[in-house]
Amino acid sequence: MPCTDGGVPYGPTREEVLDSKAPAMLCALISALEKSDFLDALNRIDWVEAGVTQEDFSEWWSNHQAADTRRRAYEAKKILAEKAKQEALAKLTPEEREALGV
Repeated sequence: MPCTDGGVPYGPTREEVLDSKAPAMLCALISALEKSDFLDALNRIDWVEAGVTQEDFSEWWSNHQAADTRRRAYEAKKILAEKAKQEALAKLTPEEREALGV
C-alpha cells in the first residue's frame, strides 16, 4: 500500500496546489482591480458562465475582506507582543535571563 497524506497518494498534484491557492490569487486580482475600474470589470463578467451570481461574489468578497482584516490585526498584535517581549528581555541581566531559562 502506498504512503498517503490525507488520502492523497504521494502528496497533492500541481492542480490541487493551485486550487488551494485560488482564493489568494483571486484576492490579489480583485485588490488590483479595485484600484482601477472595478465596476466595469464586474459588469463584463458572464455570471451564468461562471456558475455564480454577482451577489454570491459580493458576499464572498465581503467575507474574505473581513477575514483579511482579522488576520492582519492578529498578525500586528503578535508582532507587538514579540517586540514587547524582546524589549523586556533586553532589560534583564544575564543572571536573570539564566534564572528564567531564556
